[in-house]
Amino acid sequence: MKKQLWLYIALCISSCLFLVFFIFYLMEKEQPYQWFTGMGEDIAISSDDSAIAFSYYVDGCRSIYTADPSGSIQGKVTKDKCAQEHAPAFSSDGNYILYLAEGDPLVSSLFLYSKEDREVTRVTGDSLHVRDAVFSREGDTVYFIGIKAEDWLAEEHEDAGGFDLYSVDLEDGELSKLTNRDDFLMNDLSISSDSSSLLFTAYEDMEETIFLHSLKESDQETPSPLDNLPSGLYSPELSPDGEWFAYTTVTDLASEDIYTYELFLYNKESGQSQQLTDRGLNVDQPTFFNQDNQLAFLTQKNWPETPASYKLETIHLDSGETSQIHLDTYEIIENNWSVTLILDQIVNDYTTGSLYLLTILFITYVLHQKNKRPIVAMLVSAGLGVIVYATCYTAVYLYPWMSLSIFTVGVFLALSAIVAGTAAIFLEKYKQPPLSK
Repeated sequence: MKKQLWLYIALCISSCLFLVFFIFYLMEKEQPYQWFTGMGEDIAISSDDSAIAFSYYVDGCRSIYTADPSGSIQGKVTKDKCAQEHAPAFSSDGNYILYLAEGDPLVSSLFLYSKEDREVTRVTGDSLHVRDAVFSREGDTVYFIGIKAEDWLAEEHEDAGGFDLYSVDLEDGELSKLTNRDDFLMNDLSISSDSSSLLFTAYEDMEETIFLHSLKESDQETPSPLDNLPSGLYSPELSPDGEWFAYTTVTDLASEDIYTYELFLYNKESGQSQQLTDRGLNVDQPTFFNQDNQLAFLTQKNWPETPASYKLETIHLDSGETSQIHLDTYEIIENNWSVTLILDQIVNDYTTGSLYLLTILFITYVLHQKNKRPIVAMLVSAGLGVIVYATCYTAVYLYPWMSLSIFTVGVFLALSAIVAGTAAIFLEKYKQPPLSK
């Protein structure tokens, strides 16, 4: 086949691939989790430390899986294909797993999975949106944070109700409302080691604070904030013995003025905190092991990008030694391959940028072969870079974090223009006769 035809075929292939990658790239930026495959942002550890439950996205569908501490996948909790399952919690005997899933769109309901008979029971209906849930130590009651679905979906939140604590008896299904706080935000529900109190976070005086709600019938008053705790803490986790709090908080600013979150350990007796990590990223979801003196946590490798890419790590609290649990996620995705899943795995800044550069170089060479001005490709790329830079200066005032990504695109376009210009100069200097027709 003629050489010139091969050149045009290569140009068409690179151009088409670039367009497909670029369109998929933009769609992912608009809806980051639509086709995402990767780990979710929640973990739980069984009482005997033999299983870790976590959420995992496959082609945009989030499900609950369990793995052993070595990372070997034990299996998927349910057979639902795309129920957007998240927030797992083990019962104290390890026989049941609580989790949340979307019943109606945007409304999460509470479900109970029995490991013994592999059956799923729906605990709450569509009238409540549930955010977080825990078992009682006896396993006969579930406590959760909830809000009326109509208030959760209300367009005017100022007039809508807020979050409160609820309980449900697993034997008779009786639902009880424990508080009347109507909090705008309420998170991080846990239960004390003696089952006497619930702990949760809510905002007070513009700061996230840990509150305690007594479960004793004689002392069920308004939840009170815990005193002497560090300010500005996130994702607090109470140790099994009730003596420690693990939490994350903002540390120094990283490069490009991005906040970073590190892991800390607070001793209730001494009132002192110790910093456990120095990642310069976002550390989240600290979770205590129950038998070993260790903490599991998630580190977002691509902070502050979305969708978040997490790795699961542990830290030994005696030695301070950290290690990564390499989850064998190939077992999860091996039977779920699709075009969008493959694109999600290979489309990123580097592959999209490489295809753009390859296309620009092909255009430069074609223009040279046609005795046109090959410098045109450089000028086009440089012009696009100028437009992107102008957009960056506008975005920095409206969307500061987005401006960083836009600036990076501008830098790449400028570098592509330089490469194309260098190629054009080289081709003109060492001019070859046109390809045969």
